[in-house]
Order: sequence, then C-alpha cells, then structure tokens
Amino acid sequence: MDMLKKNGMKFGKKFGMAKKITAKGMAALLAAALMMGMTPYPGRTAYAEPDDGYEGDGIEGDDNGGYESDDDAGSQDPDRTEYDYVENEDGTWTFIETYYEDGVKIGSREETRSTDGSQTVTVSKDADDNVIETTTETRTYNEEGDVVKEEAVSVDGNGNLLMESVTDIHEDGSRTSIETYYDEDGQKLGSEETTYVDGMAVETVSRDADGNVTEKVTNTVETDADGNTVNTETIYDGDGNVKRKTVDTFSEDSYSQVITDGDGKVLNAITSTVTTDADGNKTRIVKETDGDGNVLQYEETRWDSEGNVTGTIQGYTITDAEGNVTWYSREEDGDGNTVKSYMSEKDASGTQIREEETVYAEDGSHTVAVTEYDANGNKTGITEDTYDENGMATKTVTKDVDGNVVKTETSKTEDDGNGTYTFTHMTYDAEGNLQEETVTTMNFSTGDMTMVSTGADGKSQSITYNGAERFIFWVDTDGAQESEVTGLTLDLAKAVCTAEELSAYEAGSALSLRLETKKEEVAASADAAAVKNKLQEQGISMTGAQYFDISLYKGIAANIADKPVETKVTDTGSRQISFVLEVPEDMRNQDSGINRTFYVLRVHDGAADVLAQGTGDQISVSSSLFSTYAIAYHDEKVGQDDDDDDDEGAVSNAAGSSANQSGQTAYITSPKTGEKTHAGMWMLIVLIGILGNCIFVGRKHNKDWQI
Repeated sequence: MDMLKKNGMKFGKKFGMAKKITAKGMAALLAAALMMGMTPYPGRTAYAEPDDGYEGDGIEGDDNGGYESDDDAGSQDPDRTEYDYVENEDGTWTFIETYYEDGVKIGSREETRSTDGSQTVTVSKDADDNVIETTTETRTYNEEGDVVKEEAVSVDGNGNLLMESVTDIHEDGSRTSIETYYDEDGQKLGSEETTYVDGMAVETVSRDADGNVTEKVTNTVETDADGNTVNTETIYDGDGNVKRKTVDTFSEDSYSQVITDGDGKVLNAITSTVTTDADGNKTRIVKETDGDGNVLQYEETRWDSEGNVTGTIQGYTITDAEGNVTWYSREEDGDGNTVKSYMSEKDASGTQIREEETVYAEDGSHTVAVTEYDANGNKTGITEDTYDENGMATKTVTKDVDGNVVKTETSKTEDDGNGTYTFTHMTYDAEGNLQEETVTTMNFSTGDMTMVSTGADGKSQSITYNGAERFIFWVDTDGAQESEVTGLTLDLAKAVCTAEELSAYEAGSALSLRLETKKEEVAASADAAAVKNKLQEQGISMTGAQYFDISLYKGIAANIADKPVETKVTDTGSRQISFVLEVPEDMRNQDSGINRTFYVLRVHDGAADVLAQGTGDQISVSSSLFSTYAIAYHDEKVGQDDDDDDDEGAVSNAAGSSANQSGQTAYITSPKTGEKTHAGMWMLIVLIGILGNCIFVGRKHNKDWQI
C-alpha cells in the first residue's frame, strides 16, 4: 500500500496533478497493477541533495555528481527524461528534469530547495524554456523541528495567481488542507478542503466561489469478519445525497471493486482472484463487468508450481456508436504463441449476429470457424476454413445448425518453380462424393491463366486468358467426358471482328471468344431429316442420334474486368476450330456381338455434312460453320453383311432411342448455358482480379490481430 501511494504521488507530481492521493486513487492504481501483472509504475520521489542518502526509484547519485534514470541517461531513447543538477551560489541545489518525445525536447522542470528545507520552488517550462508555472512551497517548523504547516502558491508565466493552499499538521499526525483555485484573470473558482488521517484523505469537501458545498467525498478503511481490508469511498452531492459509492476489498490472494450509483445499482465491478491446485499450479483471473454483468475485460494467467507461465487468456469488449457489442479474446501458451482466438458480435438489443473462433496448430496452420445467425438470433449455419502456414485456404467445411457436414471444399496450390502456379479446388457433398473440380493454372509474370471446372455429371467449363494479348476464350461443355479445343485464338477473334471492333481493340479494349454447346432435347424435324438422308445417301442406316447446337460468340469489352458485348458468329471462313469428343458412357457399345460406328454430322443452312466417323470412344472434329450438330451411330451384328442392315437396323433403333432419352450429348456443354452461365463465368474473371499483368488467386487469411 505504501509503495502504491508513493508511486501514485510521484506520478501526480510529475504531471502537475494534485499533491494527494485518495483511497479511490489507490484502489484504481492497485486494480491497474493487478491487470498489468502487479508491475509498479517506475516513478521518482522528490529530490534531495546528492549526498543526503535519499531513497529514489531509479535515480542514484554517482561519483560525478550526475543522476541517471533506470533507462540510462546516456542512451538516446527518443522518449526519455534527462536529469541534471547544479549548485547555486547561496548553497542551494537545483535539480533539473528535461523531457523528450520522439527525440524532440517538449519541456523541463526545475526544483530548488532551500538549505534548511523550509522552501521549495518548482518551475515548469516549455520546449523554448518559457516559464509555464511556478510553485512556491513553504514549511513552518515547531521547536522540535517538526513541520506544522505547509503553504503553497502557484502562478502562471505572467505571474497570475492559479492556486494557493494551506495545510495544517496536527499533533495526532492528521492533516487539514485547503486549496483554492483561480482562473487566468485571478477570479476565485472554488476550493477543496481535505482531511488526511494516516496519510489517506478521509474527507474532501468541494465548494464554489461563494463557499457553497458542491460535493463531498469520504473514505473509510475497515476490516471485515474474514480479515479482509475494505476501503469505501462515497461521493455526495451538495445536498448530501449519495451520488456514487466505490467499495474495494483486499485479501491475501484476491481483490474486488464494486461501483454503485446513489440507488445502489451496480455500475461496474472488478474482481481479481488467485487459486492454487493440489500440485501447486496457480491461476489468476481478473475480470471487469458492467452493471448488467456483461464482461468488459478478462485476463487469465496460469503458472506451474515452479512459477513459469504456462498460458494466458485476454479478452475485451468494444461497443460502437450504434450500441453493437463485439467481444474479442485470445489465448496463448507459455511461450507467447497464440493457440486460440474468439470473436462474438451482438447488436444493441443483445441479439447474436456472428461468432468466429480460430484455432492455431503448431505447424503454423489454423482453422477459422464462423457461426452465422439470422435477424432473430437463430443460428443458420457454420463454416470452417482451414489455412496453411502461409495463410492460404486449404479446406472449407460447411455445416448445418446441428453441426452436420453439408459440404466440404479442399484447395491445393502447386508451384512449378518458374512462376506458374496450379490451384486445385474440389467440392464434396455431405457423403463425401466429389461434386465439382476446378483446376486453375496461372503464370504471375505473364498474366496467362487457364481454368477448367468439371461437375460430377461430367459437365464442365474452361476459360483461358492471355494477359499480354488482352484476349480471353472459354468453352461451355455438357455431357462428354473430355474436350480438346484448338483454334480459339486472337487471330481468329480479329478475323471475325468488324473494323470498328478492331479499332477498339487497338485502343486498349479486350477481345473474347466463347464456344457454347446446348443439347437439343427435341431435334428440329428438318435437321433430323437432313441427318438421316445424308447417312442414307452413303448407304448407312441410322440406329440412333443425339442433336445439339454448337455456337460461337465474339465479344469486346472496354477492359478485361468488364462483361463483354457479344455477337454470334456462324462462319469463320478458312479458319477452323478443332475439338476432340469423348463419346458418353451410355452411347458406347456394351455388346460384344455388335459393331458400332459413330458419325458426327453438321446441319448448316439446311445442308448436312458428315464431318468425322469412328468406332472408338473419341472422335476428332474440325469445323468453320456453327449451327446444329448430331452424333449418330449405326449398329450391325458381328459378321453381318451390309446387305442385311435393314432388319438389324430396325432392332437397334430401339436401343438408340433409349440412349437418346438419357440426355447425354456427344459434345461437352455446360448445363443450359446461355446468358446466366456466360455472365457468371465473366464475373469469375473479375473476382479472380485480372487487371493487365497483375493477377491474384486464392484466399489468404490474416491471423495477426492484436488485443
């Protein structure tokens, strides 16, 4: 208690505060010390002559007559205090403190004490050595040499009276001090009369300029039945009504403070307790709560039996202007490594909005679990994101309100060492079945990117971007297992552009090509007839067929992040686009007694042409015209002559019809591609953040937040 009082007075004196410390002040300082791990403030006592053996905190006389702080006055700490003293001609000493912030002098303080100790003059100056305030303290001694009265007068740099005080020291050791304050014009503002017993202010009465009581503060110290020290501070208004009461209770291993208003309602409470288990391990918990019991601050520290810190938890609450409350906490191990952090958000009514918990692993990875709530505070779901030691997302698990897994996503990043990165993203359902795979390859130096996304049903989309050429193309696919597309080049895009579009590109706009395939559930009768007749012209009876539309679109946009304006292209002239089709599973021959031949036909402007044929599972096709296509097949029994086709063809037609009903197509297209899918893919480019040659992919989580 003495140490706390002494340090508190030094703190106050340095910063020009009142030269007394109340019980409330001591309690507050003690609470602060507890919250800071019982670290006392490294203050300084009043000066004495260098050789009179005074006891100071961090200032010791040396053989050279100089004084140094604990931080070493010779160091060049930008925020420092330098100490010096000089001996005056009349035998007095002047002690000097010079204060610096950021290496710049901000002011100084000089204290001169008479040789008999009866007078002390303190002068405060600004950075330019202009006097700000001068305080003269005078002491009166009795015959025994004891101080019986202390008087002080403070004036500003112009000599205007600021404060005067008179303190009478009684035989029983108690003190009565009256301090009177004045404004810059010398007009009396008010006064405070304080009575001290055993160094503690037991009563302070504040009066206005006319002598009317405006406030009274009393302090009592008692010992309760358990031997605890109870310090009570009560604040009254001018009419004697209780405005506020603070009760501080001290014991050997605990401390508590409870602040109540005039009606006894709790406004704030602080508790600090230390417990020791059977093995000698200690735990200290310091907690501050408001009047409703909400935790404002929390600190927990754990030690083993040897006194080593084994872990800490710190937390605090922030309330914004709208009354929304956010709680943050962080847990560390004994080495100071963060092992867990937590955040909770509630609105002004106390309704839960969001929760976030982060758990850190020893290898540097961490998992963030976010719980979302609706407007009524009902939990809507949980998302758990796992990040590697570099902060890159590797796994996301989505759960329902009961914690059941709904979806799992994994991410993997590979670096070839030459600036090209491959990002693989997999999505699984609740049962762990793969639903979608997206593989993105990027070169950060060139800005080139290729992305292929494939669903569980084989439907996929691919997108390729050339950063240097400001050109992007993508393929919408549906049903086939694989497609190798070539020919979607910048040269082709330029070839099908108008002169106006080419001028816009040369001025900095971006070009695009999009190859889209749509399955035709019901083929146009004219197209179906054209396909059948074309095969019959070649002596082939069609067993079954699937029809689909392949369309080519050119696009232009002001920049790569904008949605392009598209125009359909039906004829690319001499430039062809090539692709490899993998025949869908249910169209493949499963009967060893049957030979099956596939034909790819195109119907353009009413005319049908056979583009390719084959018996394998893959068929290569090239075309410069884009309209209706068909994949047809003809079956015949093994060893059957061509002259017998008609009868067998009739039998196999039924099988072919069944295959058509399956909804599979010969070319790979996205599900019902069109404006919605097209816009979605373009927005994906925007989200990936391609801008010129600067590309960013992936999610990185910042885990370095401080409390």
